[in-house]
Amino acid sequence: MKPPPMTLGQKIKSHREKMNLTQRQLAKIVDVSYPTLCRYENDVHQPSIAMIKKLAKALKTTGDNLMSADLREMSIQDSEELDLVRFFRNLNDQGRKRLLDYLLVDFKEIAKYAKNRK
Repeated sequence: MKPPPMTLGQKIKSHREKMNLTQRQLAKIVDVSYPTLCRYENDVHQPSIAMIKKLAKALKTTGDNLMSADLREMSIQDSEELDLVRFFRNLNDQGRKRLLDYLLVDFKEIAKYAKNRK
C-alpha cells in the first residue's frame, strides 16, 4: 500500500532538517515569528503563496515541491475553470500579483457563494 503523501508542514520540516536549520533559524530567514513557523510545520496554519515562495527559496526547493500533492493534482472540472487557469497562466508576474491582490480584497465577500456554505 502506498504511504499517504506528506503534508506541506511535513515537507517544510523535512527540508529544514536536511539543511540542518532550526525552526528559529528558518523563521528568521523567511521573516516570520518562531510560533508561526511552528504552526506551518504542524499544519495548524497554511502559509500564503508568497510565504511558500519564501520558504521554497530558503529551503532551496520549489513551491511546487512544497505544495501538497492534492493541491497539485486537483483536476479542472469544467471549461470555465480551464478558461480561468489559462487566463491566469497567461499573465506575467505583475499581472498575477495584481489579480491576486484584487481577489483577496473581495474574497470574504465572494466566499458567501460557496456551494458547501451553510
